Amino acid sequence: MPVTDPASEDLRCRTSDITADITVVQAKAGDTLFAYYEGKTPITTYDTPQDVNGPCLVHLAPYENGGKNGWNRIFGLGYNTTTYEWCTATIRNEGGFRFTVPSFLPAGKYYLRTEVIGLNESTKTSWDDYTQGAQFFNNCGVVELTEGGDGELPAGYAIPSKAIYSKNDKGLVGDFGGVVSNYKIPGPPQISEPEDSSSA
Repeated sequence: MPVTDPASEDLRCRTSDITADITVVQAKAGDTLFAYYEGKTPITTYDTPQDVNGPCLVHLAPYENGGKNGWNRIFGLGYNTTTYEWCTATIRNEGGFRFTVPSFLPAGKYYLRTEVIGLNESTKTSWDDYTQGAQFFNNCGVVELTEGGDGELPAGYAIPSKAIYSKNDKGLVGDFGGVVSNYKIPGPPQISEPEDSSSA
């Protein structure tokens, strides 16, 4: 079931215990990974990522922080105004979505957090009633970068905190049915690869 309270500790990994049944994968900085969601067929109950419409996000945090802070968004895909589809259509069609680990990250362990935000109920939003509004489908794992770059992850922010989501965020509250224009993925901006000073 999704998390519906953006202030809940469960917003981090759909559980307050980030170490519970954690999956560890190995990769290299710059690799493209696949966030897999079991089952493709929606059952129209709005309680799985396959059932909802909304954006997909990926956050990363240093392993030594214990997953409580230092998070940064490394991927975000919202609404495609060419195909008129949300990122979640990719989950239904392909069983998940692809994202790239920034190539500048140094080798080491990181907590990896994938998130799907369901917006089907957002038109009913009453933030005093957390049974309505945006739905957060989160999962966490650990990625160990066996080869990395020479950059560093920005200081980032805690999850949950007002630094990532506000109750009145326009990307969480509104009417997102039908054709959508000018949708902005909620939360802080995605980090980008640093400019190569040698090419300036």
